[in-house]
Amino acid sequence: MCPVCHNDEETIIHSLASCSFARQCWDLLLPRMQWDVAVDFRQWLVCLFNSVSGEKYAEIVVLCWAIWRGRNDLVWNQKSTSVEGDGACVWANPLPNIVKVSVDAAVFGDRGGFAVGLFARDSDGLLVEARAKF
Repeated sequence: MCPVCHNDEETIIHSLASCSFARQCWDLLLPRMQWDVAVDFRQWLVCLFNSVSGEKYAEIVVLCWAIWRGRNDLVWNQKSTSVEGDGACVWANPLPNIVKVSVDAAVFGDRGGFAVGLFARDSDGLLVEARAKF
C-alpha cells in the first residue's frame, strides 16, 4: 500500500507518477501536460521526455528525485511533505559550535560544463569558508 496516499499498491510508477502527491508535483512543473497511463516507469519516463523540450529533462529528473525523497522522509522519518509555496528554503543558523555547509551545483548541457559551489557558516551566520569551481 502506498504510504503517501494509502489508495493504491506502491510501485515505482505509482510513487513517482500516479500517486495524488506526485500528480500535484507534476501539475506544478507541467501544468498543461496530458497524462497517459503507462505500464512501467521506464515507458512513462520515455513518453514524458518525448513530449517536452530538452531543457525540461533535468527538471523532470530532479522532480522524480524530490518526490522519492518526500516519500522516504515520510516512511523513514515520519516527516510529511506538502506541495505548497514556491519551493524556496530559508537558511537557518546551525546550533552553537557547529558549522553548516551548503552546496549547490549546475550542469550546462549546451556548453558541456558544470559548476559547483559551497559555503560554510558558523552558528552566528558568519562566513567561514567558500569555494566555487566552474
